[in-house]
Amino acid sequence: MPPHASHLDAAFAALADPTRRAIVLELTRGERMASELGRPFALSQPAISHHLRVLEEAKLIHRRAEGTKRIFRLEAERVNEIETWLSALRVALETNYARLDTLLEELCSPHPPPEEDPPQEDPPEERQTDEARTHHNRRKPGPRHSAVPRAPRGRLPRPRRN
Repeated sequence: MPPHASHLDAAFAALADPTRRAIVLELTRGERMASELGRPFALSQPAISHHLRVLEEAKLIHRRAEGTKRIFRLEAERVNEIETWLSALRVALETNYARLDTLLEELCSPHPPPEEDPPQEDPPEERQTDEARTHHNRRKPGPRHSAVPRAPRGRLPRPRRN
């Protein structure tokens, strides 16, 4: 895990709240006092202070005091870390999309019809081995069994998960 992963976790957790995202967006316009940041919201001052504290603990914002005023600004270093991570994610996604486009082009392009070869029979000794190997798994059709041979238990491929 990259050393800055815990910083990213804290930043994304802090940004999961829409009020905190709105505060961060407001701080992109410049420094603001706590009272200015709380004005657009129908929240109490303690609730706004809580949101500011969460953003500060995630190091997304920085607080400084001027007398009795608390002034907040966006922390550029943390925002740059988030942007770097998102850019790497974007590159990976674009690479995957390019591979998918290539595959789709190959699948959708007209292919010449395959040359048909006559079916080849297995050598008798292989055929006999296959029959001997599967003969014990076959049951005679009856009221409780179908005529379709079943695959042995425990040998079915597991479904792929994406």
